[in-house]
Parts: sequence; C-alpha cells; structure tokens
Amino acid sequence: SELQTLWGGFVDDQSPVKDGLDRLKNLRKLSLTCQMTGPNQKVLGEWITKLPSLESLKLRSIDNVVQPSTIYLEQFTDLVKLTSLYLFGTIAHTSVVSTLPQNISEITLSLSKLEQDPMPVLGLLPNLKILALLSESYTGMTMM
Repeated sequence: SELQTLWGGFVDDQSPVKDGLDRLKNLRKLSLTCQMTGPNQKVLGEWITKLPSLESLKLRSIDNVVQPSTIYLEQFTDLVKLTSLYLFGTIAHTSVVSTLPQNISEITLSLSKLEQDPMPVLGLLPNLKILALLSESYTGMTMM
C-alpha cells in the first residue's frame, strides 16, 4: 500500500481494481495500459483521479485488437500535484481538459479526438512548458 511508482502495468477486465489496485493510495508515478470495457474502466478512472500524490500519469487505452480505445477519466480536479500527463486514446469526457491542475508542466495527447479547441484552456495553464498534440489528438477545423 506504500508503493510510490507503478510503471508499465497492464490491466484488463479481469484485473482487480476495486479491492486491489485501489489500495494503492500513495502513488506518485503511474503508467498503465488498459484493455477494459466501459464499466471497469470507469472504476479505474475513478481510482486514478483520487490519487492525491500523483505527479506523473501515463495512460494508454486499447481494445481487443490493440487499437486505441476510449479513456474514461472525468476530471483531474483533485490531482493537484500532477505535473506530467500522457494520454493515448479517445477522451470520453471533453471536460477533462478544463479540469487540469495548475501545476501541470507537460501534456502529451495522442488519438484523443478532441472536437473542441483545447487551446483556450491549455493557454491558461501557468506552468505548461511542453505540449505534444500527436496524431488525431484534435479533430476540429481551427485552433487558436
């Protein structure tokens, strides 16, 4: 329960998140590849967004044929120590971008398929130094 780094993990629908991973409350660095369906991934997302010490998050969501899948994170409001974020997969709740913590300094999005221009929100983050918008991270027509 005192683990601070979990890097390179893989979780699927058989992985114990509730009464398993959710016992890890002191993580500072987390990197997971998930191959989960909606309800299970929602439980995973709820656990991640309640990690008060989390500084670095790398989350890849894939389907059964290893193609990008949906990421079910609803908000980052409670992750006040988060400074580095890497998301690979479609972001289900576009409001997640507007809840990024002020401390964040590095963001990488890949295949997020954001339809709303993220720049008005990202431009207000005072500590953002690195922004990587990779393939299909934004699918809109114009960006500020």
